[in-house]
Amino acid sequence: MLARAMREIPKLTAAVVGADVQGDPSYDVSKTGAADAVRDAGQQAKKTARRANTRVRGTARRARKVPGIARAEGQIKGAAALRAGPADRAL
Repeated sequence: MLARAMREIPKLTAAVVGADVQGDPSYDVSKTGAADAVRDAGQQAKKTARRANTRVRGTARRARKVPGIARAEGQIKGAAALRAGPADRAL
């Protein structure tokens, strides 16, 4: 076993020198299965976020279309403005 490991040392040294000094890597991280898994997870997360955003926008749109909501909000804001003193309104 030790003899085999000793035979591999020159090959490993040549690979490290080739990668670090000559800029010729023998191992490309972007081509591994782990990189593919991370890419897939990122795409899934993006798709899920896009769906959630679409749902939220649709719900907000429907809420704005409910009859009387704008009038009720206006009345509440008006009542709050009437209760505020003159110093509060200046701010």
